Amino acid sequence: MGLVCPTPVKISESMGLNMIFRVLGYGLLAPLLVVANACNVFAADNDNFESLFNGHDLSGWDTWLGPEEMPTMPTRLWTEFPPAVGLNTDPTSVYSVVTVDDAPAIRISGEIWGALVSQQTFSNYHLRLEYKWGTEKHGASKNKPPNSGVLYHSVGEIGGFWNCWMSSAEFEIMYGSTGDFLSLDGVMGRIATTWEFKTSFPWHRYTPGAELTDASGMAFWVGASQDPEHPVGEWNQIELYVFEDKAIQLVNGVEVLRVTDLRYEKDGEAVSLREGKLQLQSEGAEVYYRNIEWRPIAALPVEH
Repeated sequence: MGLVCPTPVKISESMGLNMIFRVLGYGLLAPLLVVANACNVFAADNDNFESLFNGHDLSGWDTWLGPEEMPTMPTRLWTEFPPAVGLNTDPTSVYSVVTVDDAPAIRISGEIWGALVSQQTFSNYHLRLEYKWGTEKHGASKNKPPNSGVLYHSVGEIGGFWNCWMSSAEFEIMYGSTGDFLSLDGVMGRIATTWEFKTSFPWHRYTPGAELTDASGMAFWVGASQDPEHPVGEWNQIELYVFEDKAIQLVNGVEVLRVTDLRYEKDGEAVSLREGKLQLQSEGAEVYYRNIEWRPIAALPVEH
């Protein structure tokens, strides 16, 4: 069960602890202080964020569209992929800026798989954004949960994986599985996991304090510790803290996964992965993104 933080109450610095104890009583105050400390681990400094979406157009992002039709599983694992539509070519407006709930948002139709790719490379940062599912689903995704994702520490060729995405670590955004971790195209990380057959194959669940699993190869997918996502049609906030080769993933203020030792294979050797581009996936479902912003950080929040 995730921690629910109370509305912050500002206490004057002139009020000493002894006075507060006398007014509230230690028995009441002590648990409140414990909750406050836990909530402050991820307390946001709203003054230092820089927007990655100007509300008018897709400045700062490149569009990438993969094949117009993806081969179906499992064929696509052993076949040549059809050619991609390509870079900054979007004849059907898969990516657009629209008004949703009286505010600007980026709409990704999901009709063709691909991604919005940041022109900037990021390292040591705190990213946060909001997303909301639309109603459209396409192709093989019509009978599946709506799916997208934030791909971080993205490296290599744009569209290098399945002609759709760069090599990257994925913060999964899929209804019922938001907050999961996926290894895309050989990116690796270590995650504390236990077996959990309710999760997606290969049935690993993030469990703090458990034995570390190498999330790569056949263990490419690790389920989040819990599912704090709001119902379809409501806005959700995700946050990503990335420092050097480590990351923390949060959904609606709840920490759901930590990964360490992010790395990828380069020239036959495992190389520490500490920076890369961001990608917002188009993967069969209509999704809206807004309030996309980031700030640099000097360390990860302390784990309690």
